[in-house]
Amino acid sequence: MEIAPVCANELERLKELNELKILDTVEEFDFDAITQLAASICQTPISLVSLIDTERQWFKSHFGLEARHTPREIAFCSHAILQDDIFIVEDSRLDTRFKDNPLATNNPNVIFYAGIPLITKKNNALGTLCVIDHQARSLTQNQIESLKLLARQVVALFELRQAKNNFAEEVSSKLRFLSSINHEMRTPLNILNGYIELIEDDAITSGDEKTRESCQYIKTACDQLTHLVKDVVDQISIESGILKVYPKEFILNNLIHDAIKETRLIASKKNIIIQVFYERIEKVLADENKVKQIILNLLTNAINYGNPDSTIDIKIDHRKAEFINIRVTNSGKEISQQDRSRIFERYFRSSDYGNGIIPGLGLGLPIARHFARAQGGDLILESSVNSMTTFLLLLKR
Repeated sequence: MEIAPVCANELERLKELNELKILDTVEEFDFDAITQLAASICQTPISLVSLIDTERQWFKSHFGLEARHTPREIAFCSHAILQDDIFIVEDSRLDTRFKDNPLATNNPNVIFYAGIPLITKKNNALGTLCVIDHQARSLTQNQIESLKLLARQVVALFELRQAKNNFAEEVSSKLRFLSSINHEMRTPLNILNGYIELIEDDAITSGDEKTRESCQYIKTACDQLTHLVKDVVDQISIESGILKVYPKEFILNNLIHDAIKETRLIASKKNIIIQVFYERIEKVLADENKVKQIILNLLTNAINYGNPDSTIDIKIDHRKAEFINIRVTNSGKEISQQDRSRIFERYFRSSDYGNGIIPGLGLGLPIARHFARAQGGDLILESSVNSMTTFLLLLKR
């Protein structure tokens, strides 16, 4: 038996193979469809997408063969990746390189082998698309050309995978950066808020209303800055598909009352009263932090866009079996028909509703809806008529 030498560019080849992050991954339909088609075209019982690692050949797809890997030193594919074109062994029993190869003399009884090296744009042969038979035979020219086309498709899947890996890494890097900013901002902002509260207390004691109001403006600006960064981090998590949901059982009523406490200050500035209506205590199985963020967003919007000296009503309706309905209603300027169709678009900011003076990036509602849907629920604009606007949050029980 002849053992194939390593490739001249072995280090570069292995580097690219590892960067592909494909070794030891689960079967995928796109690759399995190619091996099945290759076996059908070439009329062979076995077809493989084989990747040559340091010490093994590992099968990304293995049509007609149960094994997922074999030692590299006995792999026919180790010889095939040294070629620029198709590598064919019509009868391994007559070939001095393979006649005593364990893969030929024992299961899977490789008598006929044809492999196309999977050569990337960097000129690295990562493995092969091969077909195998238990008897001696040959391929027609049409079969060879078809096999080559399928091999190109495998390489195209590699390239697509690498592009996705690069995108995911770029997004992950941005997310880590923004998360770091979010974290690093909290410490100085918390310190700043602490000092502002001390100054505010002194102002209240001394009756310095101007200083007290200035402190309130600074605290509001700090909160807005923190929320803006968090919105951007959340949006990148959503766009990259790496948003995680951590459900646990909690009492919904308590969460809503906590959210009201957190928004009480900005509500008091407009003399807005928040009322909660419910018939019983509700327990839900959901991501508590994300549900709270949804409620805070709805309350903050209701306050910002609501009329002064008005009320915000929160109604918890448990009558539907599948969902708990939470309605947040405020009085304010009616949302136009045109804006209703775009209210959940990312970065949408109505110049008419609120006159564009309310801070934000237009991410709050889109993020809130995504959080709701990620947990099997939804967030919809139920109505906006006669100066009354209602958002409906559906939470699965």
